[in-house]
Amino acid sequence: MASSQAMYLKAGDLARAFQFGNPVVNSTTIVANSQPVYKESVYSAFQATVAGSGAVGATVAFQVSLDDNTGRGFIFGNANAPGCAATTTSASATITANQGGVFTSAMVGALVFHPNVPIGTTVTAVNAAGTTLTMSANATASGSGQLGLFAQNWCSTVLGTITLIGTNFASDGFTTGAPWRYVRAQVTAISGTGAAVTCLLGN
Repeated sequence: MASSQAMYLKAGDLARAFQFGNPVVNSTTIVANSQPVYKESVYSAFQATVAGSGAVGATVAFQVSLDDNTGRGFIFGNANAPGCAATTTSASATITANQGGVFTSAMVGALVFHPNVPIGTTVTAVNAAGTTLTMSANATASGSGQLGLFAQNWCSTVLGTITLIGTNFASDGFTTGAPWRYVRAQVTAISGTGAAVTCLLGN
């Protein structure tokens, strides 16, 4: 090979699934953002799939960013070690920490991860004592569970959008050579009985 030529070499890797908290959205009414993931390669492939019963559909936007500070994810706890135990009351939008003073105003807008809270719920307010959060949706059950909060204030650009329509199943994707550092998937519409969306990144 001549010295003026360059070669790009990357070891093979399995495609990574974007997580929607379940890790798929199992609802005809919930739209959601995935957790941002680091995109190792310039060359990447993106795929979205919707499956259900009968006529199904979904719209998925793949967003990219160079913003690693807000794009990294959890601002309180993480998927493996949630920040603290917190208590919910069924049909109430208030969630209370089982320890005092752990919440701050910086958490407003964050996604809420808790076993009694619907997927896609965000923080709308924090009380002055830092003991309770007000959520955008009511809790589905009463009880204590581990709480994690995921950053939503992400500076992003839409790389591409996939619209899916099919019977029981539909899938589509695209490839790109764009060298963005972080990427996430955003489900902006979903329809169909038992419809579930899964997204994959391969690079």
